[in-house]
Amino acid sequence: MATDEKRSVRTVAAPDNLTRARRHAEVTERVASFVAVLGAFACLVLVMIAVELMGVAV
Repeated sequence: MATDEKRSVRTVAAPDNLTRARRHAEVTERVASFVAVLGAFACLVLVMIAVELMGVAV
């Protein structure tokens, strides 16, 4: 009887862990996209600085 109760608890707890994993994956994806956009902006700024140092008018 005790093992049946443990199984039901595990079955109930599993969807919560799955939901938490999905939420974690979504947050990770958002952070990764934010870092990618930030990196692209930083590269653009570096290119603009390099162009200014070379003396080419933009």
